[in-house]
Amino acid sequence: MSKPKHDNQRVIELSELAGGLAHEIRNPLSTLKVNLQLLAEDLSAEPDANLRRRSLLRLETLQSETERLQILLDNFLKLVSGHEINTQPVDIRNVVRHLVEFCTPRAEELDIRMRMRLSDEELICELDESLIQQALLNLCLNAQQAMPDGGELIVEATAEDEWARIDVTDTGIGIAAEELDKLFKPFFSTRKGGSGLGLSVTRRILTEHGGTIEVQSELGKGSRFSVRLPRSRRF
Repeated sequence: MSKPKHDNQRVIELSELAGGLAHEIRNPLSTLKVNLQLLAEDLSAEPDANLRRRSLLRLETLQSETERLQILLDNFLKLVSGHEINTQPVDIRNVVRHLVEFCTPRAEELDIRMRMRLSDEELICELDESLIQQALLNLCLNAQQAMPDGGELIVEATAEDEWARIDVTDTGIGIAAEELDKLFKPFFSTRKGGSGLGLSVTRRILTEHGGTIEVQSELGKGSRFSVRLPRSRRF
């Protein structure tokens, strides 16, 4: 019986090591971002227009990659360390309304039609609203990226016994069956340039709230992510 304890301790030690390493990377990364910005300001005064243009383009690439590393690092820390959760009673329908309102302008630019379907009854859950908003936003952004030629994105909130269920459905490119089991694993991504941490962080947030997430998908037809969160005992 001692081996599982040893394994658990090893996992804890590796998590602490990973978290510590990530924190150590954050400081020089912040310094790099600041100095790239200062360098961009200096170069903007360069009298040679061609040199200024080439240099600023290269700096823009460096700044973009630095920002991508910052996002990757932040998501990694959330995955390793978890989240500080402050819950309160929230009607998940309001979360969905705000989510759709936020995502609609970008969807319209991509020729994606946003649709929303909400239960007539309250769906009260004990949530950290900002974290759940982040988790659902990840799903909506992934759905938008899966529809490069436009399509339809449907967000639904319904009652399912003791659960509040949120479905995010797209009519995009879909996900191959052999990739579905890997979808929530850290650093796995079906999208070129993706960090592979967004869905891992989403699942971590939902698990911390006592929730679940499932996916159904078919190539060429689209995907549906189904989130379930426990409803308040007062429903």
